[in-house]
Amino acid sequence: MTDAVPARIALAYLATLSADLRSAVIVAADGEVVAGDAGLEPAATRLLDGAGPAEARKAAHSDGTLFAARSDGHLLALAVGPHALEAVVVHDLLATLDDLRDW
Repeated sequence: MTDAVPARIALAYLATLSADLRSAVIVAADGEVVAGDAGLEPAATRLLDGAGPAEARKAAHSDGTLFAARSDGHLLALAVGPHALEAVVVHDLLATLDDLRDW
């Protein structure tokens, strides 16, 4: 799949932005996990039930927070620890989701 390499690059880039990023996943519109931790996909999908495009949502997850958003082409979810700054995580999540539209 053409998304596989850019998706992995996007997750690697996100990891450089936050030391508190625990795991992440990118899911294609067809439901295929194209990069990251497939175990996050079910929780992220439930979290985004009824959400509009690029609407970031959050929920408690493990000992931190799960943030997720989707576009027409991808779902992106980030599990972060308790020290992550919410506004920064949401910004990075939405910016990366927007960048994925080009791939």
